[in-house]
Amino acid sequence: MPHRIYILSLLFSPFLLAAQIVSNNGRFAVDFDRGCVPFEINVTELDAFGNITRQYFYEDGATETTSTTYTYNVADTFRIVQVVGIDVTPKTDTLFVIAVDPTETNFSVEKCNLNGVSITSEEQIYDFIRVYFTPADSVSLLSGESASYNYPANTTQSFQTKGFYTNAKENCTTFDHTVNPLPSLTTPDILSASVSETCLNHFVLVAEIQNYDSLVNYQVVFEQSNSVVIYEGKLDSTILVFSGISYEKTESQYCVKINAVDICTADIMEGAQFCQDITEFSSTPFENLHSGYTESGIFINVDSVLSGELLAYRKFGADGDFELRQTAQNAFTDPAGSLSREYFYRIDYLDTCGQVLFSAETNPPLLNSSRQEENTYQISFTSPVNFLSGLSSISYELGNETTTSESIPDEQFEISLNPENGTRQFLQARAEYNDGTVLLSNQITYKYKPIIYVPTAFTPNGDGLNDTLELFGLPTESATISIYTRWGQLIFTSNEPSPGWDGFIAGDPAPEGVYLYEVIFDDSDGVKVTQKGTFALIKK
Repeated sequence: MPHRIYILSLLFSPFLLAAQIVSNNGRFAVDFDRGCVPFEINVTELDAFGNITRQYFYEDGATETTSTTYTYNVADTFRIVQVVGIDVTPKTDTLFVIAVDPTETNFSVEKCNLNGVSITSEEQIYDFIRVYFTPADSVSLLSGESASYNYPANTTQSFQTKGFYTNAKENCTTFDHTVNPLPSLTTPDILSASVSETCLNHFVLVAEIQNYDSLVNYQVVFEQSNSVVIYEGKLDSTILVFSGISYEKTESQYCVKINAVDICTADIMEGAQFCQDITEFSSTPFENLHSGYTESGIFINVDSVLSGELLAYRKFGADGDFELRQTAQNAFTDPAGSLSREYFYRIDYLDTCGQVLFSAETNPPLLNSSRQEENTYQISFTSPVNFLSGLSSISYELGNETTTSESIPDEQFEISLNPENGTRQFLQARAEYNDGTVLLSNQITYKYKPIIYVPTAFTPNGDGLNDTLELFGLPTESATISIYTRWGQLIFTSNEPSPGWDGFIAGDPAPEGVYLYEVIFDDSDGVKVTQKGTFALIKK
């Protein structure tokens, strides 16, 4: 416990004696060589040179001056240089001063009985702080020292703090604070308490409380065959967790109580006991284990663990090897390099003894794709593995500009890209549960390739039927069509695919036979697409 100092009314502090800081050669001095900005210094000339000119440079780059007063507005270490106006050696004399930024004082507050408070300095920057409980009652505290004070009422009270440096100018900022004293200390209410064995002979106590004050010091007492104080200090949560308690399995019950400690007098006010029958650790952190893809990775939902840690392993594909990804104590998102891959997970619950207590596997709904023919794919579907129940539906969505939604019929099914769904199309599965949970699969990206229909044959015989080789289904009017003999000789080309080729070469009818065509056009993304094939020219 820190050394305690009780309130004194201070009109004078031994820390704050005025000083004269003398330069290197003893020719001048300043009243203080350190202070908070704005830091004004005053030079006192100590030499015996008489009525001569003395110039001062108060910081690098500053203009020389005869003034013996200067204010520093920036925190730094500065060199004062005095130059005398006679021929002496040395001609200059120097002195260093330090300007610092005012920082908030560092201290803690504890409430005591009967409107009392205790202030403990935790200062790491200033040499000491001064606490002003009232304008007439103040005390100086070194780091680790405390002072207590009783206010006349339990309404909101104010006090001030100010930081000081030894033998420095007393110009740092004064900070205002408030506190609500208590007419009397009270103890928190314990709503529940349970003990779990997280590994062999390692026990954790979890208690839920209400009506505590974050500025009061408490003792948490665990009782079986004897009473043990397992914690003393402030409380900052309604859920208290204490690991490594001494627990006797042979006892029929255990009790917990929370006492209030009067830090000003060291008196203890005992709280009420909360008793519970012996319980055993049996639950796993996997009662709600499930996983699903998100925009930032794969979300793994797992119950929080109070001690130990969860080891998350991941593998690519069902036949891959698990590799450790990360450790956690509750739900987490695993960043994925590619959200199109199939990821499988194993989660191990490692207790504080280094033993794997429980292990489980999970995976989101997963899709795999293989191309059957242009714009047609065979899909393999892997069902999600999790601890959820009440699966409502499993479906897939395909598209972009418009979307096709269908139920997944089986582990293997076929999809065909629809040009109405856009050039870039996305396939993703969706598993929905009765409680509203939705798990998304990996997302596979396809590019729809426009297919131009070119007749397998045409008859340019002038009968008005099938006289021209026409193109059907071009997504653009901008296209180039070229016709070649079967030996690769170019015989026709046009940048206007309509009306097509009439079957003539340089004005003469082309002979009957098999010909090659090539169509080059831009898809809706502006990417050039080439389609080649053959057709027959038939004369009847």
